[in-house]
Amino acid sequence: MSARLTPYDNGTRLEPHVWVRGDVATPGGLPRRTEEDDYGRVDLDDDEGRTVLTLYVERTAEGYTLHVENLTDSLRIEVDHDEAVEVVRN
Repeated sequence: MSARLTPYDNGTRLEPHVWVRGDVATPGGLPRRTEEDDYGRVDLDDDEGRTVLTLYVERTAEGYTLHVENLTDSLRIEVDHDEAVEVVRN
């Protein structure tokens, strides 16, 4: 029986890697002791193991803010809601 390729293997989906497990954080795959800012962060890696982006969601007075960092390629954002979306580039 041959192993079935997943969307992670063939590059159609990015594979998520949560930074925090217990008290160890692994940003970029390098383990270290967690810091407060590590919690909730997820690296999304391509089929070559390259981190395409890191994201996390933070609660604010206005609701929630999705933060997207480390873009290596262009990014299109689709939102499944009719409300306005503000995109801020830093």
